[in-house]
Amino acid sequence: LLSIETELGRKRGDDILPWSARPIDLDLLAFGELVLVDDGLVLPHPRLHQRDFVLRPLADLCPNWTHPVTGQKVEEMLAAVDQTILRRFHAPKNSDSIATL
Repeated sequence: LLSIETELGRKRGDDILPWSARPIDLDLLAFGELVLVDDGLVLPHPRLHQRDFVLRPLADLCPNWTHPVTGQKVEEMLAAVDQTILRRFHAPKNSDSIATL
């Protein structure tokens, strides 16, 4: 994921603020039913169930996924969180930018 971010213009370093704007941000949030706690990675992400900006796309992609720790379905988690203002992005039909990923 880091190499894809770099290829798409993401900069990293001590001079970059942790929550600053960036051209792309890829995160591994879950992997099926895997539960993992490691030094650099926790799966599923510990706050996945609290973020509608994660849950809304997840509901589109994997509507039947069940959180392996909480046992909740995506729609149940989504119903329990505050809704932020999200807008669906539709790439132009002639755009190759998405296909390169």
